[in-house]
Amino acid sequence: MAEPYFGLYFESDDTPVSVAPETEDAVSFTLDAAQEEKDKEQLYAEADEGYFIEDFMVEPDGTNANKWRLSGESDPDPENDDDWEDWGAALSLGTVEHGSGGRVHFWAQARVSEEEDPVKDTSVTFTCSGVAKAS
Repeated sequence: MAEPYFGLYFESDDTPVSVAPETEDAVSFTLDAAQEEKDKEQLYAEADEGYFIEDFMVEPDGTNANKWRLSGESDPDPENDDDWEDWGAALSLGTVEHGSGGRVHFWAQARVSEEEDPVKDTSVTFTCSGVAKAS
């Protein structure tokens, strides 16, 4: 497997997001289907030292990818569709570099509908792509 040259991290504490198939530090939510809840988490992408990534894209991928959406807004309103990409759609982050000044922040949101049974869904991953270059 090729070196990824980047990482995804939780904004709240700089913890790296788990890489599939690991789920210890996965992006996760506990949502009440009866309330049709949504929740969001701020993340960031950062290139490894000595690299930058051009045309960086992140996309929910998997069986229930249509239950996830992404936003590059600074503080997106969970109820305002204009602040978000479509459910299941990719988000372009542009160029991602190393260090706090090169990080590109974004939000991930998940939803649940009233018809869903309670389940620990691990079917969705974030697929990332871009062109890595030495800096």
